[in-house]
Amino acid sequence: MTESEIKALNWMRHIRNDTLLLNEESVETLEKQFGSIETFIRNEINVNAQIIERSLTELDEYRSIGTVSECREAVEKKKEKKPIEEKGVYASGQSDYVCPSCGDSVIILDPECQAYKLRYCASCGQHLDWTDTP
Repeated sequence: MTESEIKALNWMRHIRNDTLLLNEESVETLEKQFGSIETFIRNEINVNAQIIERSLTELDEYRSIGTVSECREAVEKKKEKKPIEEKGVYASGQSDYVCPSCGDSVIILDPECQAYKLRYCASCGQHLDWTDTP
């Protein structure tokens, strides 16, 4: 919950509790400052409605980004990881390499068995580190 959401909720609790506790002195003070209690309450409602509206907009923006676990997963996939070698998989005796995250092949063979190493896994998007890999 954001600071503005907490402020709005506390204000609502405060108004609910204070409305029950208004005495003549506090009514007179409010009337001097705002002209009437109704003007004070209307003003407070408008201010806090704006805070709530901004908070809901902010919440929608956060939700559009994704959940915390989705964000963590995306950050992890940006970190380079070494592909896992599976030796002698092809008829030519050539090794295959698989993604460390999802296990799918990250080598593309052309018709002449020329191997092309992918920088990112085509299945899950994991960034791959091919340094020191034959």
